[in-house]
Amino acid sequence: MKKVLYTVMLFAGVAMLSSCDDEFLGDKDAVGGTATEASAGEWYVWADGIDANGDVIDGYEDFYGGRFKVLTFNTVENSSTKMFVQDTDLSTFLIGGNPYYGFQVECTVNGLSFSTDATEDVWYGKAITIKNGKIIKNGGHQNNGSVADSISFEVYYPDANEYYTNAYGHAGYRIYGVRYSGLEEND
Repeated sequence: MKKVLYTVMLFAGVAMLSSCDDEFLGDKDAVGGTATEASAGEWYVWADGIDANGDVIDGYEDFYGGRFKVLTFNTVENSSTKMFVQDTDLSTFLIGGNPYYGFQVECTVNGLSFSTDATEDVWYGKAITIKNGKIIKNGGHQNNGSVADSISFEVYYPDANEYYTNAYGHAGYRIYGVRYSGLEEND
C-alpha cells in the first residue's frame, strides 16, 4: 500500500510541475529575434566594377573572379532602422589587403531596402557610400537550385573615385548574391 501511495504522490507532483505556466517559471529557452532580423544574415556575393552611374563596365564583370561573403547585422541599439553591412573577404583578398576595398558601415534600413551616404567606415575611417541596397525574399537560387533570399547593393568610395577610375577603370562595385544556406552542396 505504501508503494501505491508513493507512486500516486510522485505522479501528482510531476503532473503539478508539468502544468506550471511559462509565465510563472519563465521561458528560459525562448530566444527573441533582432529588430533587423528580416535583413540580417550571411551572404555569398559577387562584385562587378561599375561606373559613377551604376552601370557595369565591360571587362569588369565578376571583378574578383569568384564569390565572397558579406554580413548584414543589427546595431548595438537593435534599431529597426539601422544595420551594419560588412564584407568578410575583400580586405584580405586583394593585393596587399588594400584597405580601400574592405568595409563595415552602418546603413539606414527601410523595410528590406538600405543605403548610406558617405558614411565613415568602421575599420579604416574612409568614406563609403552604399546605394540601391535591397533584399528580396525568395529572389535568388542556390547552387542546388533551391530558392533563397537575394541581396544587391552598390558600393562607392567618394574619397578614392579618382584613384579607382584611373587605376582600375571603375568608380565602385555592384555587389549581389544569395543568403548563405549552410548546406555543403551550395558552398
